[in-house]
Amino acid sequence: MGWLAWAGLPDLPVQDGHGTTRVGLRTMLGHRSMRWALALVLIAAPLGSASFATVGNLTRELGFGSEFALVAVSAMAIGNGLGRLGFGAVADFRGGRFSRNAVLAVNALAAAILLAALHGLDAKAFVLYPLLMGLAFGGMAGKLPALAAHIVKDGHAETAFGLLFGAFALASFLGPLASAAFGMRDALEGFAVCAIAAGLSALVAP
Repeated sequence: MGWLAWAGLPDLPVQDGHGTTRVGLRTMLGHRSMRWALALVLIAAPLGSASFATVGNLTRELGFGSEFALVAVSAMAIGNGLGRLGFGAVADFRGGRFSRNAVLAVNALAAAILLAALHGLDAKAFVLYPLLMGLAFGGMAGKLPALAAHIVKDGHAETAFGLLFGAFALASFLGPLASAAFGMRDALEGFAVCAIAAGLSALVAP
């Protein structure tokens, strides 16, 4: 709803109390790199949130015991925390674009492992999936401030961050929702394909 209200506001050069000109949604979307970043976040992030919601059931469906299901949930949660800190640090030292490509590469690797497990090609490799998925999902959130600074270099990084975080939140909401609506396996397969596409697209994104 906030985005809808923002989109309806006129793009006026209004200054806040600190003398900084505020920008509207249409101006922010005028940045080609912003449009790319929003698309990548919306395509890549649902796999992580869907995995968080279904990893317990998924491990049992793949033939693992309930003990591993508990380990998988814990590994994903630990990976999420490490990803937020680790990829945030990577972004600080190597920049927003490098950290974006790195986290999307990890996300795509996790997606490939998931697809292999779902299609019976290599179920054993799935033991790596919870940690990798946690790292990627947490890393997406951890790199957003640096990515916003990379995208918008005219002093409005905080506005860019708000838009990117809103996209991440929306994508995080869509993951579990799609899993419930279309079924766990179908939703995860679709999101895994999207995650791989996002990883490849990042190679040509600005």
